[in-house]
Amino acid sequence: RQMPAGLDMFDTYMKLYAQLTPGEHWWWFTSHWNLIVPGKIPVTAVGHDTLIRRRVTLDDKARHVVVGWEGIVFWGVKTGQLIDRMINPATNREVIPFHSKEGPTRSVISRDGIFTGIGTENERRLPLDPPTYTAGDNIWMKREFRFDVPHPLDIKVWKQELVTDRYWANMEMVYRATIAEAADPKVTMARSDMMISGETICVPWLLMGGTGAMSNWSGFGKKLVSPDELPADRLAWFKDRHAELFAAADPWPTYTNPFISYGQTRTPVK
Repeated sequence: RQMPAGLDMFDTYMKLYAQLTPGEHWWWFTSHWNLIVPGKIPVTAVGHDTLIRRRVTLDDKARHVVVGWEGIVFWGVKTGQLIDRMINPATNREVIPFHSKEGPTRSVISRDGIFTGIGTENERRLPLDPPTYTAGDNIWMKREFRFDVPHPLDIKVWKQELVTDRYWANMEMVYRATIAEAADPKVTMARSDMMISGETICVPWLLMGGTGAMSNWSGFGKKLVSPDELPADRLAWFKDRHAELFAAADPWPTYTNPFISYGQTRTPVK
């Protein structure tokens, strides 16, 4: 860890990851999803964009409460356009992408640590001690998490959709900002960017049941003051498929994720 002299770990983390003062900001990232089937060459299946609306408040103990809602859209690797049907290159089978959402997720962050995923399958406590690196004028902080829990869908019912009865993931996110912003007491939110990578189970709509497959992805993104900073095509996609994300109040009150909402809105493929 290479925390520069004079920088505070908690303040720096909050500036890069979210913001020090109450308010809202947005995160956007874009990536490709790859499918890995045992015994076969991995294939790039689909493009994937996520937009996160994040709200920061302070509780009665002056801890930072971070609540997030996110919308997810899928686009064709060859066309670069939003898609509603595609051929899964791992199976040559037509599938229907599920432009899903997740949240609200809730974390409580203080100098004592991070209590994240509150009320979800991914609830856990983490120390506030992220690996930190510096080079030149930049500082990077790495956040990672792993979990393995029962799948919210029943594999006996969703035979075509599920590869396993477990829901597991391994994710790493690296946030970058300038040391100048991290050190400036007048700056409460760094204009940070992010690299993300991970491995997890296949989403149900890819219909990978019986293949033993998993998926991985890597991508990049940035923090936004407003969603209007998005590329015009991305902003149009999210407004079309996740209009509630832009609501004046809470986008939606009850926690969901791509697996829960899939089970609520689709029926098993026979």
